[in-house]
Amino acid sequence: MAFGGSGFFTISIKDILESTAILDWSAGTWNLALFPDSITPDYTVTAANTAYDSGVWTAAAELDDPADWPLGGPALTTMTVTGESPGAGQVKLDAADVSQVNTTITNARGCLIYMGSIGSPVVDQGLLSVDFGSDFSTTNGTFAITWDSNGVAFFDVW
Repeated sequence: MAFGGSGFFTISIKDILESTAILDWSAGTWNLALFPDSITPDYTVTAANTAYDSGVWTAAAELDDPADWPLGGPALTTMTVTGESPGAGQVKLDAADVSQVNTTITNARGCLIYMGSIGSPVVDQGLLSVDFGSDFSTTNGTFAITWDSNGVAFFDVW
């Protein structure tokens, strides 16, 4: 099994469009949990399997450094949503780069970005996962994620 690429969870997009979940990118509290390449995200499963600490996203599979990268991961900051960016007919989700010092993390392949404690239908609902493309590790060093110039993610709306 392998991480195998980045993507949005279809159930999260469906919940947003049906107004059954309040997933507010620019106003909510979003966290970033690290995972190894041994997990295989499924973007088509039910909400219960896309939430933090469920399905493949269990705390038991998560990578952490209790002192400096806690379970559940750090909160994302400076969240923005931009229309027509990076191009016409596209929406960009962006956030400040993430950097935690003094971490010891082994083989982080990707992350789950989820909104904590949103309530019904699911607590800690995942919106998307990001595949880093290869494994990254630190030994008492800085684990940093520098988002692409196109943001954390973008998608076509036409």
